[in-house]
Amino acid sequence: MATPASTLATDTAATTSTSAHANFDAARARRLTLHLADMIEDFYVIPSTAHRYAEALRTNVAAGRYDDCANDDDFGARVTADLQAVAVDRHLRLMTEAAVQKRMAPPVAGIAAPKSEQASPDMPHGIEAMAMIGANHDIAYLRFNQFSQDPASGEAARRFLVTHANARAVIIDGRPLRGGGLLPIDAMLPLFFDRTTTLARLETRAAAVAKYPEDPSPTLILQPSTPDIERLDHVIQPDAHETRLRNVPLYFLTSSRTASAGEHFALALRSTKRGVQIGETTAGAGHFGGFEDVGEGMSVFLPIGQTVDTRTGQGWEATGIAPDIAVPADDALRVALARLGEGG
Repeated sequence: MATPASTLATDTAATTSTSAHANFDAARARRLTLHLADMIEDFYVIPSTAHRYAEALRTNVAAGRYDDCANDDDFGARVTADLQAVAVDRHLRLMTEAAVQKRMAPPVAGIAAPKSEQASPDMPHGIEAMAMIGANHDIAYLRFNQFSQDPASGEAARRFLVTHANARAVIIDGRPLRGGGLLPIDAMLPLFFDRTTTLARLETRAAAVAKYPEDPSPTLILQPSTPDIERLDHVIQPDAHETRLRNVPLYFLTSSRTASAGEHFALALRSTKRGVQIGETTAGAGHFGGFEDVGEGMSVFLPIGQTVDTRTGQGWEATGIAPDIAVPADDALRVALARLGEGG
């Protein structure tokens, strides 16, 4: 998503106010907040909520709410807290550009994979492990920390599954999976279905689609839409060449940190009844978008769309997706293996 080209909004608050912190520019904060309000109102995924966010920010600017921030980090945190007080959105936040860069860095190791499944240095981006596990090495195991949009990642995952298509089960470990895109999903899931299947629906703010057009994906099929919202169904075709995995047990391991594209994957398995989710309820980050430049060293993660269940029209923002089998994340792999007759 490219940066919105709209100019910064005119500062309409009183300009005689002075900041309690000499190094913090209150006029700049008001200017940036008003611009942020315009961005959210124009492009945020839910129009009615977008208006509420924008009005709250404008009211706060008029009241001098951000004039006495200690620094830019404090400014971003205060604006974010005010937005979350209007409506919870696990993605929407104002941050410094430095904080964004830190956030985009590779994740710190959390829940450990079994020693034999540790990632090798040449693993494709987003993949921590691909290995055959179990007493007879007949269970295919893949572990992701991100669903990377690098085609090499999805291709590597598919190649591993095809190479080991005689596996008696597949375990996809998404406990550290913090988000990403659809390419790995599109690469893997056609191996597990025997017919054309709708996985989920993406609803995107129409103004954002018009402003930031993207190359169409063959797996996203346009559905009847409205002037405000474009609707696309995520649809996969069965793999034309490999059929051996269509009926094997499929498990997806989750933690409270499994987010965004990882939750999209969980919803796809839930709505199609194709797999079993084991672990913890996911993070509840159901909206998608990207970091956008607000100006003068500040950026916002601006959610422009959401994924919903085609059966109910409901997403999972702020609630997460509950597992089929609820266990602590650290125990999820052990439980999956036990269901497959592994271990004591």
